[in-house]
Amino acid sequence: MSDKVYSVSQLAAEAKAILEGRFGHVIVEGEISNLSRPASGHVYFTLKDDRAQIRCTLFRFQAMRLKAKLAEGQAVQVTGRVSLFEPRGDFQLIVETVEPAGLGALYRAFEALKTKLSEQGLFEPAHKKPLPFFPSRIAVVTSLTGAAVRDVLSVLKRRFPIAEVTVIPTVVQGEAAVPSLLAALDLVERDGHYDVLLLVRGGGSIEDLWAFNDETLARRIFALQTPVISGVGHETDFTIADFVADVRAPTPSAAAELATPDQASLRKRLDHWEQSLRRSIMAQLQVGAQRTDRLVAELRHRGPIVRIQQLRQQLRHNECQMVYILRHALATKQTLLQRAESRLKQYSPVSWLKNARMGFTHLQARLLTIGPALIEQRQHELRRLALTHAKRQIEQRLQLNRQEVLRQKKALSQAMGARLNRQQEQLAHHVAVMQACSPLQILARGYCLTRDTQGTLIKNVNQLQPGSQITLTMHDGEADCRVEQTRLAEEPL
Repeated sequence: MSDKVYSVSQLAAEAKAILEGRFGHVIVEGEISNLSRPASGHVYFTLKDDRAQIRCTLFRFQAMRLKAKLAEGQAVQVTGRVSLFEPRGDFQLIVETVEPAGLGALYRAFEALKTKLSEQGLFEPAHKKPLPFFPSRIAVVTSLTGAAVRDVLSVLKRRFPIAEVTVIPTVVQGEAAVPSLLAALDLVERDGHYDVLLLVRGGGSIEDLWAFNDETLARRIFALQTPVISGVGHETDFTIADFVADVRAPTPSAAAELATPDQASLRKRLDHWEQSLRRSIMAQLQVGAQRTDRLVAELRHRGPIVRIQQLRQQLRHNECQMVYILRHALATKQTLLQRAESRLKQYSPVSWLKNARMGFTHLQARLLTIGPALIEQRQHELRRLALTHAKRQIEQRLQLNRQEVLRQKKALSQAMGARLNRQQEQLAHHVAVMQACSPLQILARGYCLTRDTQGTLIKNVNQLQPGSQITLTMHDGEADCRVEQTRLAEEPL
């Protein structure tokens, strides 16, 4: 027996550390009771079986991610951390996930096998076999009693009726499903003449599809030489067979469509190719005909008679050009002779005297014309100088007025700046006074607001009863609490 004396809080803290360090994350299965959802958004309930019960807390963020709504009496499987609520010394479970009881083990087994096979490379794209474009023999492994076989055969007949389809019946659900599926795959592999294999069945629950999550079946599909298309369940259903198959289809009908080409599309493609071939042949024939016509026309234009006619035309053209050159040279010589005669007449004494008289007469007439105009021009210049002097005086006066306006503008700007500084100082003083009186500042000094589960503010102790749930609001968050005891003060505070 230890002689150390613990305080209550020390013992609770050490017990909490031991519990959390010993257990960590655990998975617990039981029945929900005492389910409570306060205004804070957290969920509180008790997980029990026929001999014990554990308090559970599901915080708001985890509760928002739940796929299904929790209910009283519901059998669930929860994952969480073992802990101790120190203020009350309660042993509790901090819940992180909640799943319906029974399905959790199947999901974990599915994820474990999926991870194992993925790490071993069975899902790698490098191992996927390509599908044939024109499959002549198709094997369909499915149940004869389900709707999937009818849908697959209907799609195959509509899209590619020339393919030979063999249905290999098998069990697709229950304990006998896996051996039956393995036997059907062995039969296809022994035959060795199928171009593609369709592994299909209709939708169902995870238990109904569980045979397609078998490890032995997955490895047998991986080892097949025949390309495999998996069409198990609906579009949202995934099995291990889907991941290990060469191609995964969302439904059985989609698997049939992936396995075959569409005959209507093939007919359209053949018609397109036929039309393209016809157009190409007609274009080639047209090019050949045009080339033949061009050669015939070229032969006609380059014959001996055509050549003689071209030489005669060239001779006539040269003759005409020679006559034109001689006439042009004679006209040029005549023009030069006339210019020489004109220059000779221009420099003769008679012509010079005549030109001198004409020049003297012209100068005399120009002098009589320019005199009055020159006087009028001088008068105009004097008037322009007077106007320029008056304009200069007006500009000087305007400059003085502009300087006065700038001085007054500067004084006004300085006065407005001083007034603005005083207003800003008053505003800062008012803001400081408002912050000092703010409720948030009061909460920051250690006070808090108390509300019940309906959000009503608690103003006196008479509003509380032992066991009541309350929420404390402080400056940095909230705390959910339970009232253990109430005491009236001798005098109101």
